[in-house]
Amino acid sequence: MLLPQGDTHLFAVRHRSATPPRARVLLCPPLLQEQIRSYRFFAQLAEQWARRGIEVIRFDYSGTGDSCGLGVEFSVERAVRDIRRVWDALLRPDDHVPRVLCGVRMGALLGALAIRDGLDADMAWWWQPVLLGATWVGETTAIDARERQSRSRFPLKPGPNAITGELMGHVIDPRLPGALKRLQWPDPRLPSMWLLDSEHALEPNMDAGDVVRLPLAFDAWAGQVDFETIIPVRLADAATERLLARLPGVAA
Repeated sequence: MLLPQGDTHLFAVRHRSATPPRARVLLCPPLLQEQIRSYRFFAQLAEQWARRGIEVIRFDYSGTGDSCGLGVEFSVERAVRDIRRVWDALLRPDDHVPRVLCGVRMGALLGALAIRDGLDADMAWWWQPVLLGATWVGETTAIDARERQSRSRFPLKPGPNAITGELMGHVIDPRLPGALKRLQWPDPRLPSMWLLDSEHALEPNMDAGDVVRLPLAFDAWAGQVDFETIIPVRLADAATERLLARLPGVAA
């Protein structure tokens, strides 16, 4: 579906539950190659959740995917507004169904900022969240440099030098890395589930009582550029059961 936004639109997909929904979830995607790398998995996961009674909304930020705009137009402020726009349009509190914001990687940090700014979620699911923008920028820049120097990718001549205004092959606003580096987890203070990879250490601002450890297969996907492995959606079954059990108003 297309959500009008001035002279542009946001692209969104609704995965409807076949039964009266137990919850509605807005899925905030990661950025750049992480969005591309995980697209198939989270589309399948949304279908799985819909079969279990969870209606899921997926969308693309302005300047990404099938939403309007150029990559250079993407910004932190605009992404946070996009989250609020989709939430207000498609997750209205009209039937007392719990509304959950689910942020993936950098999408978690953007979603937490939206909650800080007034988005009225009942609960949040933070999927391998980025807590410090500087950490994500550093890791992504290192991957970008590694790929530019790859002899398998550029066997006959040296790879291209890094270009200001480009990251992981995506054209971006040159100011974006600096803006992302300044982001810190705002501690939105609402019931949350932390879905972490097996090695992710708990941070002081995490509620250790609500942590789901994901299978080992999830540990490396964010650092991969090529589709080295496909994560089977069935590997998320245990996490899904934990999330279902903790939905507001749903008995375990």
